Amino acid sequence: MQESIQKLSNEFNKIKAQGFIKGMSKGNGNAGRTLEYLLGKRTIGGPDVFPTPDYYGIEIKTRFYNSQYKISLFSVVPDGPEPFEIKRIAAMYGYPAKELKTANVLFGEIGAKSQRSIGRHFKFKLEVNRDDKKIYLVVYNKYGSLIEKKSYWSFDSLEERLNLKLSYLALIKVRGRIIEGEDYFSYQDIKFFKLKSFDKFLDLIEDEVLTLVTKIDIHKDAARLGQTYDHGTSFQIAEENLPLLFDEITI
Repeated sequence: MQESIQKLSNEFNKIKAQGFIKGMSKGNGNAGRTLEYLLGKRTIGGPDVFPTPDYYGIEIKTRFYNSQYKISLFSVVPDGPEPFEIKRIAAMYGYPAKELKTANVLFGEIGAKSQRSIGRHFKFKLEVNRDDKKIYLVVYNKYGSLIEKKSYWSFDSLEERLNLKLSYLALIKVRGRIIEGEDYFSYQDIKFFKLKSFDKFLDLIEDEVLTLVTKIDIHKDAARLGQTYDHGTSFQIAEENLPLLFDEITI
């Protein structure tokens, strides 16, 4: 892995030396997709939801210096009990989409310490159950009474995904500017991290340092209007808390 880290560090320094580089995509992920393209990853059409790391075993996260958003670690779908559990959750406990009132969406943040309201009628909470070896998504009504505890992620599947995707992480800081209506990015700093352990991952969920963010939307094109579109239900962490989950690697 040391060889991969050094290789990425060398490639990053070459990109950094170019100064501001014109974005090669559009939208919120433009800086990250442009960097991936510069590193040789030629598919820049959409968000990275693949279970494997970006670069020779290293997952890359780009982040603007002034960003107030948390860092999305990896996308997850429930292991059960239904085959299309995300679709069921949105249909039963989401709230009406602006574009189509008969279809539900579910955008919100869920933690393990307290019930959190999403929409007007339901509250959600994560429960780390070490006996069952599952993390449950618990649903309550707006008064805080339990409705169900069915949806879950197994420890085995989460640990496998975490170790595969995030054993090593590179955090790259970016500055952006607009030149003649086009986005340009300057990649200015890189730090490398190594995952501590899966047990630490569970501890941080219980402490609500790690939370689950849901981005369950609907398709808006005519052919698929109203169908569930999961933009990436994922675990997230604030940048300042990265050292709680990872050890920084000194090159």
